[in-house]
Amino acid sequence: RVKFYTGVVSVQMFHTLLSFILSFWQPELTSLQPQEQLVLVLMKLRLGLLNDDLACRFRVSAKTVGTVFHAWLDILSCNLAKLIVWPSQRAVRRNRPCAFHDPVFRNVIGVLDCTEIFIQKPSYMLARSQTYSRYKHHNTVKVLITVSPSGAITFISRAWGGRVSDKELTLKSGLLNIVREGDVYLVDRGFRCQEMFAAKGATLLIPAFTKGKKQLSGAEVTLSRKLSRARIHVERAIRRLKVFRIFQTVLPISFVKKSGDGAMCTIDKALIVCAALTNLQLPLLKK
Repeated sequence: RVKFYTGVVSVQMFHTLLSFILSFWQPELTSLQPQEQLVLVLMKLRLGLLNDDLACRFRVSAKTVGTVFHAWLDILSCNLAKLIVWPSQRAVRRNRPCAFHDPVFRNVIGVLDCTEIFIQKPSYMLARSQTYSRYKHHNTVKVLITVSPSGAITFISRAWGGRVSDKELTLKSGLLNIVREGDVYLVDRGFRCQEMFAAKGATLLIPAFTKGKKQLSGAEVTLSRKLSRARIHVERAIRRLKVFRIFQTVLPISFVKKSGDGAMCTIDKALIVCAALTNLQLPLLKK
């Protein structure tokens, strides 16, 4: 049941993670041992538990829960970010799963998608406007995710207000700085950023749509079906990420506040940690 409570695949993996962190960092002394502190942090991420709930379970104060959570999250996000790796074109081809053996996917490096996470309504009108998502009809933050053909998360942006467009988010995320000439990415119909990727020598594969046409040609229908089937895998990877129930809750405003320019907010750190833990699971697709 370790995976259910912590999101870590096994007890052995949990102890490996704990030993790795303790090899260079010692947490602040509390009534909780380091092992208990890590369990507390992972339970908050995996189960989305409130601090008061965790305080009762671990017999500490809610303030201690908050202190432990943020201290460990800082360390985990800094060090587990190394598990989110942008792959070389050669590595992607070498590990290409059967579902991507079709010639149309020959140069596909990844699948791009955006996902949104609910947040509380900000008190300031400007922030309220910047975070209101017309798609979700709620205040949200939005992140851009890239998933490799095998299902590994290879890029995750920082969170931006839910009102941001896919195009603006792509520009702000820094993704274009690592896109290479010859790269091909699968995207949904609504992801209209072809020009930005073309300027980098990259291509977006988009399912055809009937705008301005009475119907699609047979070739367009066949290609669109192939692309849609392949895109299902990025949706499965995002579902893996959202198994961490903290992303299914309505997050407090404190999670999206930054301490200064360039600083990461709590939601950014949580996304990195959970994406890294997701990458430690078995590949979604086999070679």
